[in-house]
Amino acid sequence: MADAHAGPYIGPSPLDETDPIFGRDAEIEELRDRLIADRIVLLYSPSGAGKTSLIEAGLRPRLADRFDVLPTARVSAPYGGANRYVTSVLHCWATRTGVKPRADDTLLSCVSRMQDQPSNTRPRRLMIVLDQFEEIFTLDSDDIAQKREFFTQLGDVLEHGASPVWALVSMREEYFSWLDAYRDLVPTRLTNTMRIDLLTREQALEALTGPAKAVGVDFREDAAERLVHDLAQIRTRDANGQAVMREGRFVEPVQLQVVGLSLWRQCFGEAGTPPAGAVITLDQVQRLDTGAALASYCNLALDAAAPTRARQRVVREWIESRLITAANMRAQATLDAGVRASPTAAELGVLQQYHLVRAQSRQDAQWYELTHDRLTEPLRASNAQWRTQFLPHWKQLARAWALSGENPGVFGKLTSTEELDDTLLEPEDMHSEAENRFLAAYRRHRESRARSRKWRILGYALGTVTLLFLIGFVLSAWQLRSTKQDLARQNALFSLLNSRPAPDAALLAAVEGTRGQHGHDRPDNAFDFRRPLLGTLHRARHIDAYLARADGRMLEVQADATHRVTARLENGRWAIEIVELAQGGRSASLDEAQLRNQHPQGVRAFVLAGAGTLATGGQDGSVALWSIAQPGRATRLALPRGARPSAGWGPVSALASDGRRLVAGFEGGRVVIWDLARAGGNWQQPVATGRAHAMRVTGLALFDNGRQLATVSRDGKARLWGLTEGAAPGPLLLTDPSQELTSPPGNTDWFSGYHSVAVSPDGSLVVAGTRSGRIDVWRAADGGRWPRPLSGHDDAVVRLVFTGDRQLLSGGWDGRVIKWQLDPEGMQVVRNELIDLPAQITGLAPGGHQQLLASTEQGELLQMRVDTPRNPIARIVARKQDNAPPQLLALAGSSPSQAAASDSQGLTMLQAEGAQPAVRRLPGQFQPPVTALAWSRAAQRLALADASGNVWMVGTDGAGLPLPDVRAGKQARLALSAGADLLAIRSDDPGSGRRLQMWRLPAAGKPGASTPCQIPLPDDLARATNAVFRPGGSELAVSDDDRLSLWRIDVSAPDCAGARATLVRQFQDLPRGQITSLAFDHQGNALVAGNYLGKVYRLAIGPQPSTDPAKASVAPVLLKQDASGVITSLAVPDAPFVVAGDDHGNLFLLDSHADRPLPIPQALYHDPRQPVAQLSVSDDGRWLYAAGTEVAAVWDLDLDAWRRQACAIVGGGFTAQQKADYFKADTRQPDACETR
Repeated sequence: MADAHAGPYIGPSPLDETDPIFGRDAEIEELRDRLIADRIVLLYSPSGAGKTSLIEAGLRPRLADRFDVLPTARVSAPYGGANRYVTSVLHCWATRTGVKPRADDTLLSCVSRMQDQPSNTRPRRLMIVLDQFEEIFTLDSDDIAQKREFFTQLGDVLEHGASPVWALVSMREEYFSWLDAYRDLVPTRLTNTMRIDLLTREQALEALTGPAKAVGVDFREDAAERLVHDLAQIRTRDANGQAVMREGRFVEPVQLQVVGLSLWRQCFGEAGTPPAGAVITLDQVQRLDTGAALASYCNLALDAAAPTRARQRVVREWIESRLITAANMRAQATLDAGVRASPTAAELGVLQQYHLVRAQSRQDAQWYELTHDRLTEPLRASNAQWRTQFLPHWKQLARAWALSGENPGVFGKLTSTEELDDTLLEPEDMHSEAENRFLAAYRRHRESRARSRKWRILGYALGTVTLLFLIGFVLSAWQLRSTKQDLARQNALFSLLNSRPAPDAALLAAVEGTRGQHGHDRPDNAFDFRRPLLGTLHRARHIDAYLARADGRMLEVQADATHRVTARLENGRWAIEIVELAQGGRSASLDEAQLRNQHPQGVRAFVLAGAGTLATGGQDGSVALWSIAQPGRATRLALPRGARPSAGWGPVSALASDGRRLVAGFEGGRVVIWDLARAGGNWQQPVATGRAHAMRVTGLALFDNGRQLATVSRDGKARLWGLTEGAAPGPLLLTDPSQELTSPPGNTDWFSGYHSVAVSPDGSLVVAGTRSGRIDVWRAADGGRWPRPLSGHDDAVVRLVFTGDRQLLSGGWDGRVIKWQLDPEGMQVVRNELIDLPAQITGLAPGGHQQLLASTEQGELLQMRVDTPRNPIARIVARKQDNAPPQLLALAGSSPSQAAASDSQGLTMLQAEGAQPAVRRLPGQFQPPVTALAWSRAAQRLALADASGNVWMVGTDGAGLPLPDVRAGKQARLALSAGADLLAIRSDDPGSGRRLQMWRLPAAGKPGASTPCQIPLPDDLARATNAVFRPGGSELAVSDDDRLSLWRIDVSAPDCAGARATLVRQFQDLPRGQITSLAFDHQGNALVAGNYLGKVYRLAIGPQPSTDPAKASVAPVLLKQDASGVITSLAVPDAPFVVAGDDHGNLFLLDSHADRPLPIPQALYHDPRQPVAQLSVSDDGRWLYAAGTEVAAVWDLDLDAWRRQACAIVGGGFTAQQKADYFKADTRQPDACETR
């Protein structure tokens, strides 16, 4: 119960029957009525919804007039007995009824004794309440018999008692289905159910204001709404994968009570006694630090779960490392039993009681996660504060050292050398693994410094080296200055990359950050700039080149089949540049003086009008037509009588042309049309005019050979007009539109005016973009509007361009360019975002075949691809053939370096080096497509399986022979020993099941060689899931489920007589999870495994493994432990990295010695999504050959090639403005991509 002096909010504790409850009246009344009517009710909800408070504070008082409600019972009370669940309930009842349980008591006998007790009042019906009933499934998953006994006794009470007994059972909703096995033992099968959810916004408002009002405090409505808005925030990911906060639908009761208690103490002190007439205002709510309140709540829960500092540190670090991702999102994790650095089940149980974490039981294990996304940042803040308060300074430095990639520069931050002297003598079990590594590294660092000190003392004693010492001192000072400059430069680059920069700035920053790094060795600095380099290359995959870089001056582009026009029309400075697109074409420009001759007050709009002409519209309402061939020549077009700005026409606001006709829209809502193809001088006279809208005309589009006009305006209207010329002299007067294009009903846009319009090339569709980012679509024939507008922009849609009858491009002030594939028949759309820039899009124009030009308010001009973008570091070399996945395999040791790839005719040899890789197709001796490949480096032989299941041995010259009697299934995988004398075939066909075959192969090229023979395998080896030969021998590493072993295949005779497989090593203590992929390094001294949980680990097995299978304790080194997907393929090149692929189509470069995965962003294996089935790497580590189930591609892993691709897109280094914005004057200036 809440302390009356502490305030009306109770914090994380549940309410009891003496507390008022607010916001749940409807649920309480419904539950009361259901109980009275149905007798047996099952109440379920999400974790933390407040079931206990609803029952105790809301329901129990409202049943007191009808029922004798027994004390709420739980099945988890720690009492012994024949049935722990029955005994627990009996003791719970005994706390307040006085009926003590007997040794032979059942639920029915105990209830019967309660009903038989004499009473001075009128007898009432008995009701039992079982709360947190999911505990019957979570306490012990194996005691099925005791569970059935409990449900049987519960059924006896509810069905066979002397008088009817009412029952309410309450549990978490994720365990609802677990009741199915026991429902038949209970009357009604527990089918009368009721679900409650977390608090809605309205309920949360009542739960906030009600307690305050009950003690005489006025909680202002705007203050309560602001606090509920803050509590309803949830963390999600946007389209770019960035973590963002958005408003959710519900509020967690526990968080509401915790934050409410903190607000109350802030307003009225720790005593919580408000003065008469007290008020809680919006200003007080805005001063409340919600994060600090939740952090205090986290401290309270963690103090209760782990009273000692040692255990609390384990719990805190486990939560931060396992339940919170690097992007501050929630993650799920299991509890590794017996691991010293993991919390105990009891500690996690306390955290569940405080609703800090929640558990989900699955078939494989118990999984834990935070109860809410809002707790991630408060938990991190709580942990940081706890470490500062309780951890010694050196332990905080040890953590920073580990996070910075074990940077030895951290040792310089120790306050004194004596700080660790005593610590070095303590046993290792007193510290964490990272702290022990830190101490060992510090010991080496100190010894190294001691040796250096001795030499330095000796140097001081020698007078002959005084001059050399002074020179060294000067050099050290210079190096220190250089180091400081490098750190400042790295900080500037890091800040730039975290500020949502334009793609050119991001690419240049990433290139600059990787300067000095060669290959894929771990970078010396703590931040790996390869990650943003790959990420930005992927983000900019639709950009071919920057034609103009940002200069802060708005640029607008238009283009047709022959010319490109760019204009700068702002701040009283006007200039237009025209470029002829033909090879060797001329360029021309219109300067400010030429434009002022026609438009003295300035230019407002321009458009290419066809036939080598350009039209401009002025601030004074004038319209001029310019000859591109002779830019100085211009003709001012005639306007209708009385057309002037002072007469309500206003400036020209929009221009459009179809090459034959020209139309101008004006600020006052009027339009004027000219027919530029008229004979004689009449083309200067308008052919039609009229008031099209009540406000500014913002968009125009001519279609149907100039016979129809589409107009949109700031007044929110979109209209179609017929432009047939009348017989009367003078221009046609437009009075009534042929179609009024309606806006969506119930439109709630904050500004509904249209900004742009376009018509599809076939004239069937009209589209218009609004100020708020909505795009409406209509059929031009009848004005029918598509039921759903196109949603993808957050700000004004200012440009719309059709590149085909069903392909639309849109650009907006939100910086996005989006491609829409329209389906007029089904009125469906497929959306594809091409780019997201930090600057507003000001212009879109077609730039040739499947190309696009885009301009921005910052002066950028981008040339982009509209169709499928090229991957900057990969090219597709094979595709799926006849439902057979493509095959692609590096032929290690071949010279020049080659790879084998499947194609429609069989097999092709590829050579990756050079701009145009060499391709050589092998003779088609086998039946395509090829379904499996394996390569022997030492023997230079290739084993392949064809579509008929035949297996062949082939050389790099294409000569090959089939292997008699050797057959491979359609889903087979091949492994070839170092000498090409052993072949392992792993088949998983639906008919024959999973099996492993081992074949002895004849010596290649020897006349009279024997035929292949099959070696019998023991059952443990025959059912292996994965098999791979160890380089340099006949040992085979195999996995079955989560077991991993090493076998030796002994073959002495030419045939298979006496051949046997011997177990060499059975690996123990491996990370949990089914092993799904295996690979050896080039020397065979390390084995890398990937499993179903997404982990990748490395086992150092040495050149001569032990012959005793029991001596197999090899500590695995984790290279990747996040659960991104099932690891489906691995490659271990002779390089400082490992390549991994998973079933989601993701590719990773993994550090060979640490958990530092580098994801490779790409879409080749994502659209459609396909697992990465096969990986191999060239000898030099540059070329990655990756095959999915649909496509196979060659990837360039050369870091220099990545940098060259980035520089090719940008076309130069940082601009002067970018250097001034991001780099201080005393920082070494970046020179990435600058021509030297």
